[in-house]
Amino acid sequence: MQHKSASEAVHRGLQTPRITSKRDLLHLCEVEDLESGKALGIRKFDLTINKILQSLQPIPDEVIYPLADPQVSICDPADIQDNLHYLKRPELLCLDDPEETKLWPALLLGAIAILERLKVQHLPNMARYFGCTKRRGRIIGIVLEKYKVIL
Repeated sequence: MQHKSASEAVHRGLQTPRITSKRDLLHLCEVEDLESGKALGIRKFDLTINKILQSLQPIPDEVIYPLADPQVSICDPADIQDNLHYLKRPELLCLDDPEETKLWPALLLGAIAILERLKVQHLPNMARYFGCTKRRGRIIGIVLEKYKVIL
């Protein structure tokens, strides 16, 4: 799988994801250390890897990840299996709008509060909630049951 090189670089503790082709950008937002970039005035066809790397800027954790509440269920990363779990992460599209970006941590905490309540009495027509993933004291994702078919 070609897309793993970008995320593997970050998981090994490197500051900048390893991007060697435009294909590596397909799954870049799946990493936990998010970066954002814009290349205004350049056609997509004319983008090069160097231009893409120059435009990337790290997104500080506090901008999109809320502080972890001690009452929130935390999943051990070793227990998360790709075939059984879906890891919901922040949408990067909201970063274009500063007002929307400010709302993201509060919205995430609100969704988690609802999921924590529903975890006690699971509803059969809802994806099962297992808890959250945490890094550097912040919630970075929501772990849900993975379905084979998405409607």
